[in-house]
Amino acid sequence: MKDTVKFSVIIPSYNTSNYLETCIKSVIAQNYENWELFIIDQSNDNSYEIAKQYERLYPQKIFVEKIQKAGVSHARNVGISKASGEYIFFLDSDDYMQGELFTYINNVNKKKNIDCFIGGFDCIVEDERRTPLNPESINYRKINNQSQEKVLNYLYRIRLLHTVWRFVVKRKIIQDNKLFFNEAITYEDEEWVPQMLLLATTYSHIKFHHYVHRRRQGSITSFNDSNKYHSMSAVANKLLDLSETQEFEYQKLFLLRNAYKMFEMCYWGIRELSKPMKSLKLKKKWK
Repeated sequence: MKDTVKFSVIIPSYNTSNYLETCIKSVIAQNYENWELFIIDQSNDNSYEIAKQYERLYPQKIFVEKIQKAGVSHARNVGISKASGEYIFFLDSDDYMQGELFTYINNVNKKKNIDCFIGGFDCIVEDERRTPLNPESINYRKINNQSQEKVLNYLYRIRLLHTVWRFVVKRKIIQDNKLFFNEAITYEDEEWVPQMLLLATTYSHIKFHHYVHRRRQGSITSFNDSNKYHSMSAVANKLLDLSETQEFEYQKLFLLRNAYKMFEMCYWGIRELSKPMKSLKLKKKWK
């Protein structure tokens, strides 16, 4: 145990009782011993009871906390404050992990000191109205053993999806820099990930898809309303502000590019949101 890396897995749980057991079992199934799992539950279904059953089975490894509903960002922040592992991995309660992720990272870590591991994922679509998320084709040569400047330029060029669960990050980077999630917005990953990537200095690509993501009806990103675009705009403005504080031009450019991406998403989203309004105006015009 002494020469193995410890992993802290953080699961924010909210009304996903149909999926939570699969999620928890995917962590337990890892052929690796040195991990801890924090399940931060805000549900009003029986997710808490499911989680507590596993806590009783693994009292030294699984820790469940019930909190008042305050959003996924708050749940992740609670988990960050409790974590003690060398690395933190965020896992959504309706998704699950696959492959021997912990063993793989531990083996890489024996040879290199890596701040941030970056991986791909598979996607299950349960809502027929939604399209699958297609993981980018990542060239490991563009990430492994490369400078921060080269990695950041490459990740933006391939338009890497900034979902927090595709990264495994050193806890020291997160906790020492007080890198908590913004609890006032819904697109918190798009604000958190660029900051984390700037704080890291060494990166490595995970050679297999370590994550399975469900796209389902009722998830936060499935809603299309004005609050969603307020959050996008807030993220873009935060990245703009952060760009002014960067030491190097490539760091500033990385944040500016990501801010532009969020403004672009916001623009096209509002256009989509306004379609029913345009249709209504046309009907009135021809009456």
